[in-house]
Amino acid sequence: MKKIILSIIISSIFILAFAQDFKIVVNKTNSISTLSKSDIKKIYTGKKKAWGNGSTIVPIVLKKSPVFGKFLKQAVHKNSSQFNSFWKRAVFTGTGNPPKEFNSDKDVIKFISQNPHAIGFVSGNSKIGNLKEITLK
Repeated sequence: MKKIILSIIISSIFILAFAQDFKIVVNKTNSISTLSKSDIKKIYTGKKKAWGNGSTIVPIVLKKSPVFGKFLKQAVHKNSSQFNSFWKRAVFTGTGNPPKEFNSDKDVIKFISQNPHAIGFVSGNSKIGNLKEITLK
């Protein structure tokens, strides 16, 4: 019984640590509060380009951060090389433009707070101010 309880506790700690790697955030005026993992992947691969109200989605990435790789792996199911290659091909063939890139949580938070159609991610321990955190379903 003790081994079962211990393994449940260890699993819970692992899940909490895994879940806190990053936060997906949008402007507080955005009506979205949950997105599926499939939607996130579609947004970051240019396959979903508009919110439900028809406004253009503006995806952004926190490029120079360890969170970038974790986000890509967990949410987009690509590593950074695959992601970069995907967008290079899209630009070359004229089928899309990559997400805007930022270098710090602070820059991401500032941009999204000023752009109601933007979506991005920040470090899990980042204070997001007046942004809204999206729940993945």
